[in-house]
Amino acid sequence: MKNQKSKIIAFVLVFALLIATVIVTSVANAKTTDILITADKDTLLAGESATVSVKVTTNYPVATMSIPVFYDKTLVDISDEIAVLTGYAVAETTTDSQSVDAVKIYANTGVDSNQFGFVLVTYIGGANEEVAESIDEVVLTFKITAKASVSGNAVVKVVEESAKTGENVKGMFYFGAVPKGRTITDIPENVENKELENATTNVKIGEEPNTLVLNENAPLEAIIDYDNTIGGEYTGTVYGFDTLGYNDNWETDGTIADFLSTAYGDEYLEVVVGDAGVETTGTVINVLDNDGNVVESYMFVYFGDMDMDGAVGFSDSAIAYDYEMLFEGIDNLATFMAGDLDNDSMPGFGDSAVMFDWEMLAEGMPLQTDIGAGAYGIVYEIY
Repeated sequence: MKNQKSKIIAFVLVFALLIATVIVTSVANAKTTDILITADKDTLLAGESATVSVKVTTNYPVATMSIPVFYDKTLVDISDEIAVLTGYAVAETTTDSQSVDAVKIYANTGVDSNQFGFVLVTYIGGANEEVAESIDEVVLTFKITAKASVSGNAVVKVVEESAKTGENVKGMFYFGAVPKGRTITDIPENVENKELENATTNVKIGEEPNTLVLNENAPLEAIIDYDNTIGGEYTGTVYGFDTLGYNDNWETDGTIADFLSTAYGDEYLEVVVGDAGVETTGTVINVLDNDGNVVESYMFVYFGDMDMDGAVGFSDSAIAYDYEMLFEGIDNLATFMAGDLDNDSMPGFGDSAVMFDWEMLAEGMPLQTDIGAGAYGIVYEIY
């Protein structure tokens, strides 16, 4: 009896091992397709364009594929559709306005034809030709151009519901597999298990020009001041945070790029330092458009650094002293603003004394955040 029980247990263990082996083998051999859609710009103004790329990755040989890529036609127009992948007998593109299968595609996917158009890319392998073991390449590119007088998020997407049917081999969403080493003699069966988590991208469409904004890291006292435009040459001034560490703690709050961004994103921010090579009074902050053109410019003011050399000390003290004594020595508003440490709307003896003591004793310099909070709302004018 004991022997019989041992045999039964051994049989059960072997059977379980065989089942586990089958499961592991099945998972390992699963055919998967992943589609990644990207755009080379994430924001467009009216008339501006971005290039969309559709990349396909498979772990199996693909004999045929048909991929309708939908785009929001209420926000963008399309052009320059190119089938990129080589090595297939047929590689072509068509659009919703050209495709004879448009009605079937919209019906099969449930996509709203009033909102979305599509670019369809189709690949068909040549008869008796071998296909590559797998794909990991861009198969389609096209250009989207923002329409005028609209705004919103332009969605570009692939949807999974569509599949090849016997009545319609071409024009639906499908991938046809062929075993490795075999040649293509007909259109093979559809592969059902597709992974499409990355098969959507968004491009922001707007009519408004880009502008400077404070990001989530900016101290509460950081200021974008539109009242002081530095002689009208700049959109405004920026101040209220420490980029140099000239305070009693010898600590900086951070850099300009740590606290500022643009409505279109960080990549449209340009910081141009002056001769001192550091972010101090006179540093220019530019906001760019999608083509790299400057649409707004701001001047950074570091309170205490009147001569824009990246330090606070005797030379700045002398400028402030001479200004109240003789009302001369200052010819630009950035220097004028930088000299007002006590927020009485002009550089003078009191400001001079603070700068002098700072270089003499390394003490008494107020925080940039505190000076900036007091300066906000003052409209500076050189007398």
